[in-house]
Amino acid sequence: MKSAHTSDQNSTVTMDRKSVTENEWFFMLDGIFNTINHTMIGVVCIYTSWLCWINGFDKLYTWHVFLTLIGNSTVTMDRKSVTENEWFFMLDGIFNTINHTMIGVVCIYTSWLCWINGFEKLYTWHVFLTLIGYHLLMAEGIVLLYSGNGWTQKLTHSHKRTVHWLIEVVGCTCCVVGIALEIYFRQSTNRRHFSSTHSIVGLISLVFLALTLVNGLMALFAADLRKRIRPIYSKLSHYLTGTVCYVLGMVAIVLAYEKKIYHQNTITEGITMMTVFTIAVTVLSMVGVVKTMYNQFKTLAK
Repeated sequence: MKSAHTSDQNSTVTMDRKSVTENEWFFMLDGIFNTINHTMIGVVCIYTSWLCWINGFDKLYTWHVFLTLIGNSTVTMDRKSVTENEWFFMLDGIFNTINHTMIGVVCIYTSWLCWINGFEKLYTWHVFLTLIGYHLLMAEGIVLLYSGNGWTQKLTHSHKRTVHWLIEVVGCTCCVVGIALEIYFRQSTNRRHFSSTHSIVGLISLVFLALTLVNGLMALFAADLRKRIRPIYSKLSHYLTGTVCYVLGMVAIVLAYEKKIYHQNTITEGITMMTVFTIAVTVLSMVGVVKTMYNQFKTLAK
């Protein structure tokens, strides 16, 4: 009887764990769709506000378009979460949503410019792949580990780490392929390599990307390597090299906004908007990482 009772308990625990895991992934997917929804709201609002600016706010009709758009968009906010959650977490969530929105705006806008420029050109693929790698996948791979990130709040740390690895591997692949295509393009057209600040910064970022992948493996297997190196050292080195890689990659993207593909296919205000958004995304995406590194340095100082 006792063994049967124990067996029932074990099966119940197994089922409970399974349901918990399934619920985690369900909430993650739910959070992803919610984030996409907020991003699309932000994209429409920002783009229409930009059109209103071009049309001129000295006209009453412009104010009609602007105010009705903003009014209808804010109604879609989750009123229940605003009243139930603490104000700090609400502000944290707002900045997280703004960050996702700016990531989406820049990626959608640049993808549109790439479409105009033509995907039959290798240079277009360089712009597109590096943007997706750094500005979308690397950024999302970083913020998903932050406790305030909406679409991964329900995931356990181990599951967050798994998703982080998957996203970062795809993002790094996009960056490497994008840079390789540009090197091949310049080689085939007899152009100078790494002759601009943009290309030099991008190359340095690529070097740190390789370092990040190496010590990322060390951080992943930190428990197995604890006899040779303390886990905190391998994780901290991964955070440091990853931060340098990401920040330099985003700096290279900002410098790329001066290239012809942007100036020939959009207006100055559009370039200014993307520059501001890219800088803001870099800062907001680093909040969680900076907090983690600060806590780890405090631990080492003890």
